[in-house]
Amino acid sequence: MIFFILPLMIPVVFHGLRSNETLLKMTDPKPITYTYHAREMDVQAREKAIEQLKVKTRTGEIDNG
Repeated sequence: MIFFILPLMIPVVFHGLRSNETLLKMTDPKPITYTYHAREMDVQAREKAIEQLKVKTRTGEIDNG
């Protein structure tokens, strides 16, 4: 029970914890880069899906706004 209450009560008792510049610093996360290799079949499937979406948008089946 103390485990849940203590983090809430400490800043109330010690007001400086919420505004201390040193404690407010965050680390810069390392960027994550993903590399994908698309096969010809993947490209064709995506082009077909885009074309179908364009048709549905033109015919009013999908609202583009």
